[in-house]
Amino acid sequence: MKRGIRVAVGPIVGRARARPDLMKPHPWSVMSALDKLGEPASAAVLVGDSRTDMEVSVATGVLGIGFANKQGKSEVLRSAGAAVIVAGPDGMALLVDAMGLIH
Repeated sequence: MKRGIRVAVGPIVGRARARPDLMKPHPWSVMSALDKLGEPASAAVLVGDSRTDMEVSVATGVLGIGFANKQGKSEVLRSAGAAVIVAGPDGMALLVDAMGLIH
């Protein structure tokens, strides 16, 4: 991965094969990731750009950080439960920097 962020990325959990019923906002993917990490929801964050990302963060107790990458997206993400909103590439860069993910 670029810029040394690989050390901060744990297991990657994708969609369950042939199981569209487990797609977000179903909590399966987030709960699977937490299980693989051996961490409670309180130790994790979910950065997402969709309503369903924030809905699953609320459902699982994971802090939801909304990435408002389009006009009007902040309101959608906030209404879906985002605890924090970052906007545009500068906002995401500040978030990554604040989390200490670049080495």
